[in-house]
Amino acid sequence: MLTDQLSMSRLAVEQMASEAWQEALRRHQISNAPAGDRSRPYSFYGRNREFVELGAHERILSGPAETGKTLACLWLLNQLCWSFPGLQAAIVRKTYKSMPGTVLETFEKKILPVPPDDPGSAIEAFGGKKPERYIYPNRSTIWLGGMDNPDRVLSSERDVIYVNQAEELTLEQWETLTTRVTGRAGNIDEPFIMGDCNPAWGTHWILARDKTGSLKKIDSRHEDNPVLYDQETGELTVQGKRSLSTLDSLTGVRHLRLRIGQWITEMPGALWTHTLIEKNRAARPTELARIVVAVDPAVTAGEGSNETGIMVQGIDQAGNGYVLDDLSGRMSPEAWARAAVDAYRTWQANLIVGEVNNGGDLVERNIRTVEGGANVSYKSVRATRGKYTRAEPVSSMYTQGKIKHCGTFPELEDQMCTWLPGETSPDRLDGMVWGFTELFDLMGSWVLS
Repeated sequence: MLTDQLSMSRLAVEQMASEAWQEALRRHQISNAPAGDRSRPYSFYGRNREFVELGAHERILSGPAETGKTLACLWLLNQLCWSFPGLQAAIVRKTYKSMPGTVLETFEKKILPVPPDDPGSAIEAFGGKKPERYIYPNRSTIWLGGMDNPDRVLSSERDVIYVNQAEELTLEQWETLTTRVTGRAGNIDEPFIMGDCNPAWGTHWILARDKTGSLKKIDSRHEDNPVLYDQETGELTVQGKRSLSTLDSLTGVRHLRLRIGQWITEMPGALWTHTLIEKNRAARPTELARIVVAVDPAVTAGEGSNETGIMVQGIDQAGNGYVLDDLSGRMSPEAWARAAVDAYRTWQANLIVGEVNNGGDLVERNIRTVEGGANVSYKSVRATRGKYTRAEPVSSMYTQGKIKHCGTFPELEDQMCTWLPGETSPDRLDGMVWGFTELFDLMGSWVLS
């Protein structure tokens, strides 16, 4: 049974030579590839070890940042691929574009003994720097995809699916993935779906599903990560002091979620709540009257700089607004201008709206100088009213169900639900407010309570 095999997988690779491990290999038919061919050596402790041993069909490893959650999930997935020839697995995230520099980099640099492009690698990656799948010598395959274009993941039955940053998915997306691990792939007795997540909001579907018993959630701790804590002495390592010092410097909700590991209730005084946003999720409409790309540029592009907000929004003939995409990020002026123009072309938008309080004429100049930017329709907007005065009418439209989110936008939604009037409003939120202000002004469709 797979449960028995997983209980043996908890042992670290460096322990494989033990007599007990060899007996387990014989009894459960787990492949005994040399340690260097399987993965780098790791030991798991505490809740992370409990998760590796878990036998639930749906399982989530939750916890604050840097507890080793992703590493535990990837290590387990790799072990299963070696142990079950022909295993059909998948790594999934909300969008594929967020995978190569995060979870896939961890897999290639921290799990595999050598990267797939190394001549000595036993594992092949198809797709170059943005791989589509990993293929093992025993025919096991890990398919890679985002829920923004899920055909690659959902086109066939899988034995195991791993969802990185599961809190970013909607319940519908998670449940859709569960329909692909029902046993029809036939390479293991007990197929399952697992994910890792940082704590989100107290109304999140992960908590609801855990409460009903449909899903088993394990809460990971910093103390479980041997990179941060010496497991013999219980003392912080050098890296641990460095990491926790950074996390300790976080403030507000970010400190509670990423340092303490707390699932957050709604923020008193905020103009939006997650409950409100959840009520206003909708499928993307087939026809829209207008689409805008709203840009709130950062002043600088350094490591500690603010991000540039780039939001894609639309409105239909009935006057309903839609959040379509969030392309925000920490980018150079040339990079955010290119991203805005690309979004304009991709979405066949009618207008790029650029907030010019920080950049003045440079905002339009940046957009006009990148390839394809010379002919886009562009409008500068300047803040002459306070942020609350601009944001409150948009919030009112949410309350009346006049603005929908087509998908989940975790960073934007966090900013919406944690910003308090009087504070500096962040990038994505500013972009979203500018975009809807332009759309509702143009259509004359404000309905203010």
